[in-house]
Amino acid sequence: MEFKQICELQDSVIVVGCMNYSRNSETAIYRLNEDGSILESDSMGTHYIDELFSDEISKVWVADANQNLYYSADAGATWSEQTIFKNEYDKINQRITDLYFLEDGKTGWVSTTENSILKTTDNGENFQVIPTLQLPHDEKEQSNTKIRPVGRYYFSRQYDRVFFSDTSHVAWVEVDTLAWFDRSDDGGLLAITTNNNAVLFDANLRKRWSHAVPMEKWRINGRNNKIFFLTRNFDICVVSEEGVMRKEMFSGEKISYKEGIMRSQICQLKGREFFVDGVDVMCRDSKDTTWYRFVTMPDNIKNIWQDGESICVSDFNYNKYRVNCASGEVEPYVFDLSDLEKIEVKGFMLQRLYKGCMTSPFYAKAVYKRVGRMGFFQTKRENTLRDKSIIRRFPKSISDKGVECLWKAVIKGMKGENDTIPFSVSDKEKEEYGCFIEDFDPSIRPHERNFYASFVDSIDTIDSGTASYALSQEFGSVSTALSEKSFVFLLPHGELIVRNRDIEPNYMYTPWVAIYQGEEFPIKSLSVGILLDKITRGGFIEEPYNTKSFAIYSIARYYYYNRE
Repeated sequence: MEFKQICELQDSVIVVGCMNYSRNSETAIYRLNEDGSILESDSMGTHYIDELFSDEISKVWVADANQNLYYSADAGATWSEQTIFKNEYDKINQRITDLYFLEDGKTGWVSTTENSILKTTDNGENFQVIPTLQLPHDEKEQSNTKIRPVGRYYFSRQYDRVFFSDTSHVAWVEVDTLAWFDRSDDGGLLAITTNNNAVLFDANLRKRWSHAVPMEKWRINGRNNKIFFLTRNFDICVVSEEGVMRKEMFSGEKISYKEGIMRSQICQLKGREFFVDGVDVMCRDSKDTTWYRFVTMPDNIKNIWQDGESICVSDFNYNKYRVNCASGEVEPYVFDLSDLEKIEVKGFMLQRLYKGCMTSPFYAKAVYKRVGRMGFFQTKRENTLRDKSIIRRFPKSISDKGVECLWKAVIKGMKGENDTIPFSVSDKEKEEYGCFIEDFDPSIRPHERNFYASFVDSIDTIDSGTASYALSQEFGSVSTALSEKSFVFLLPHGELIVRNRDIEPNYMYTPWVAIYQGEEFPIKSLSVGILLDKITRGGFIEEPYNTKSFAIYSIARYYYYNRE
């Protein structure tokens, strides 16, 4: 079963999930015994559940992606259904971000991604709209909206800011001293301030207690007049009137993991196996079946590899560390790139990989292997997608000189050396950009598109260094889907992979990552993409990502998201 939401009631547990995660699966509500066995289930006819709320005794409310509200008064044995938005027009693009009901089981609030808040006093039969901050239509951004009643006040999160208002006359005033809030069990306000204090106020907003808390808060929740949160080290903090209690979620004791999930991430050395879990390097004897925490790093670990007699790790900012497997001591790790410069490239491969979301492992792969010194290749195809043009776009030959230039650019990029390319835009290219931005990506908001369109008028004032810097910055959303291209240098004792995995690429697919013996090196060099585009004759980076119009758009996008 794929769990999506879960709540514990007095005598049972309610789980929202699906038995088989796929595009054709339907989400259901499962009622479980305390031992985990399923008592019964109700199909909801939807793929997605947005929110779940309960009184932790027997009442449960569930909202799905179609803006339907499901209610059970008997711990999930029976359910009723209401439509939140009676007007079909209001349903457009609305997703539920928060549900909250009072102890009477009648009065509740529903919040949405479009910064709408609705109140019901009859358990969902009817709703009235609570006024919220509304940006002009063309400037609207999705908001993780939330509202809580505290005494005669409302506290609300709108557009990632905290506001409060009198309930009798709604007029929102920003509270810039609060970073997080929730309603306490006795109707007061639990809050974390922007200067990292956890505070409990009563219903009249009189302070009852306050304690300083760690900065590295990750997941936060309130219950029983206490605040609970996870740190980035995955320790649990509980803040109450007595003070702050911090507990390790796990320490040196052994932990069980499912083998099938973790096997691909394991690094083996001297009869022991290592893998990473958050900020921790886990270890076990190769003959054992359980793991223990070996060492904790300062930040979440992205990559692990072996270097001689040591295990090395890097975080998401490419900070690298060497871990002594005998003593557990940690020290900074630096690879001597001068050794790599002396290595002779024996050959190379081109690869293209597509992978779907979550458990949809479809992919396409094209590999060209060198068979002689004149640049001729034979083709190998594996598990090809329906779109055969991915394969056909690759050239039948690539020159040795082109590969040599690319190799030098990659090494230079791995060293972090600055890379500036000449950048100028002709009047004709400005006209082409105007047509490009008018038709490109219909999901772009109108005011954002207007910014991109007008930006070309000031492009001549940007020097080459600034343009290169803007083009080399990472831009893209985290996704479980994958669109990956790799150029693989075949070396005498291994390979060096140059790869881009940005789901929303920048011009020439920057930035790149070079991977050598398991270690990752960030490359912000524009020359890498330009040379790849040149030697593959436009087959590696398809349009529009290799065009001047997309370069202008990439620079404009950088300025838009970094504007004051």
